Amino acid sequence: MMVQGVLVYCLTNANTICVYPNRNIAPTMCAPSINLLVAEFNIRSFVVSTFAVTLYLLGLSVGPMFISPLSEVYGRLPVYHISNVVFVAFVVGNALSKNIGQFLAFRFLSGCAGGTPMALGGGSIADVTPIQRRAVAMALFSLGPLTGPVSRPSVHPSVTTRLAKSKY
Repeated sequence: MMVQGVLVYCLTNANTICVYPNRNIAPTMCAPSINLLVAEFNIRSFVVSTFAVTLYLLGLSVGPMFISPLSEVYGRLPVYHISNVVFVAFVVGNALSKNIGQFLAFRFLSGCAGGTPMALGGGSIADVTPIQRRAVAMALFSLGPLTGPVSRPSVHPSVTTRLAKSKY
């Protein structure tokens, strides 16, 4: 029974450890790089430059309201898979954007897809964890979203300087 519980924990939290910090680090990772964004797209407005962070967070809040209910109709697994693929596709589109309009649209759409697994996580843990262990499982699940923004200061400077020097 203990081995099965550890296996279920590892499988359900693999997404939390690997994917969720990246989804939560995305808005904070972009914030210190606004100067590079302004230079790349020749942005003249401070409001437009801060939209990169704002639209991603708006997507994180709006997307799950429309996408998460689909898990009650089609099941959680298809919604997880589709939102992961859509998230990656929009992040790649974000990296390949040619103007600020594309960049901002892809930021919003990647936020919409990125927020869905975080909204479904509690339900997935309730499905696979016995009620006696659910509090610990939820605490461990919550580490993913909490470690993303916290790890940004240690990860971001090296990533930004390398990307700025290589010019993609």
